[in-house]
Amino acid sequence: MTDNNQQPAARRGLTDNEIRATIYFAVGVTSESGETPFRLAVAGDNPRTPRIEVAANSGYTFGTVQIDLGQHYQPSVRGGENVPADLVNAYQAWARQSRQAAVLTPAEAAEAISDLGRQGHEINRQGGTDLDPDVRRRLNGFLASDAGVTWGHNRDVAQVEKLMDNAIEPLRRSQLYRNASEDDQVRLVAMVAKVYNQNENEAGPILNTIARGGYRGVDQVSNAIGAISSSRTDYLEEGRDKALQGARVVNALRNSHPGNPLHAAWDNVLDNPLVRPNRLDRDPQHPNLPGEYGTVRRLFANYQQALPFIDALDRGGSYQQAQLSREQPGRFVSNGVYASGNNFVTWDTRGNGHAYLNGGWSAVDRDDLQRVNRGNGVIDLNMDRGGGPKCLLTVDPRMPALRPGQRRADLSLDGDGAPGVGHVEQAALGRINGVLAADGRWTPEQCDNISAQLLCRHRLDSPGLALERVAIGHPTATGEVHVFAMHSPSGERGPHFYSHVEAGQAARVPASQSYEQLAQIGAQQSQQQSQQQTQGQGGQDAPSRGGHRMG
Repeated sequence: MTDNNQQPAARRGLTDNEIRATIYFAVGVTSESGETPFRLAVAGDNPRTPRIEVAANSGYTFGTVQIDLGQHYQPSVRGGENVPADLVNAYQAWARQSRQAAVLTPAEAAEAISDLGRQGHEINRQGGTDLDPDVRRRLNGFLASDAGVTWGHNRDVAQVEKLMDNAIEPLRRSQLYRNASEDDQVRLVAMVAKVYNQNENEAGPILNTIARGGYRGVDQVSNAIGAISSSRTDYLEEGRDKALQGARVVNALRNSHPGNPLHAAWDNVLDNPLVRPNRLDRDPQHPNLPGEYGTVRRLFANYQQALPFIDALDRGGSYQQAQLSREQPGRFVSNGVYASGNNFVTWDTRGNGHAYLNGGWSAVDRDDLQRVNRGNGVIDLNMDRGGGPKCLLTVDPRMPALRPGQRRADLSLDGDGAPGVGHVEQAALGRINGVLAADGRWTPEQCDNISAQLLCRHRLDSPGLALERVAIGHPTATGEVHVFAMHSPSGERGPHFYSHVEAGQAARVPASQSYEQLAQIGAQQSQQQSQQQTQGQGGQDAPSRGGHRMG
């Protein structure tokens, strides 16, 4: 007998640790600190210039979640915050105990606290004057030390918990959040935590509207954040977009295939997502945590490579993306990822990495790795530590994947399943972005913009043709650099089809604008394909189109 009064099973929703992981990795690592959390930074600043350039009212920051010192400086308020003084005092204690650096004089300490407490507008009024270079160097030395990492990470944890209480708890009580899918809950957490972390005052109206049911979906929250400022360089909008990039990595890991070795790694990281990064080797319950945590963190820092890399391991297929040295053929510079079957190797921009091979974890150093091209697209990744080269894995695109591929909504660009902007496009964008990021000439934002423009051009020129290769051309006589998307349906013998964009021009077109164009292209081409199929059924020949041919 059927119980007509039976209620549907309640949606599980995100766990507290999944939310903390989203804040720490998607907001912190992807959108704020990247690979260098334990040093002083200023949002918007170019470290190669002597003067500080600031984004909006941002001041000095540090940590994974990038705590803004100027926003936590209330010297004239009784009982108010004074994080700049906390930092200087922690440095002084470390300098006295470790004797690795000189203790600041009282005058130096007072000046450092005052300089660190400035917000962006004050820094601009003072002509972009930086901290004393020697003092900044010494403070960075402390932040990078074991004591400094512990001190800074404790601040990160406190900030994550503040975000949990003040931003996420009101969000979780809302009907919008309770009705959302878990993938959309990740997106909501990333956006709300990011905007609150950037500017608590600006986040207040967003949270109030969420609480009273004023938004009907994730896109409306996203649009509200984008509408806060009309400035051409909107740091809140840019921050939202970066946090959403990190949210895509969270969802890709959450939804990864059980056979994907990153699936277990993510689960182990979730057991304690706020673990101290300098104590990873002290957890007897998770003996492989140094490799698992290090790999997961690198995916969020180098998010351009993350989605196609995770997708390859979901399928048990192959993927490789790393920049090669021009001076030493076969040697690597910058960060990189290699995957083949269930095995992979990753490393960061400093060369520190991990390998997961045949079920075991090990540390690797980029300087020990070498790429060997065996022809026909087959690549060996070798390691040489003095005993001769040893092949770690072979990337062979001809080898069948171990598992069938998955088409998942969490890999879409906009989260709502818009036509033409889904799994295939995201993988293609990741491939283009990885080549651009590895080259090192463009900022992450410029890489996003160029990638989206090139994929639009490729979809217009070569509808229905897969993107197989990406190449960066040599500068022309006038300094222009062209980026090429290529497809060779018959292999090396040709014909070869290509599309290209000029990098400087493409870098100035916002990626969000190109994403909209990409969705329109997909919708139009789907409609044309349906019409052609209808015409074909009536005995008419469908017209064909193709991209530019190289030969």
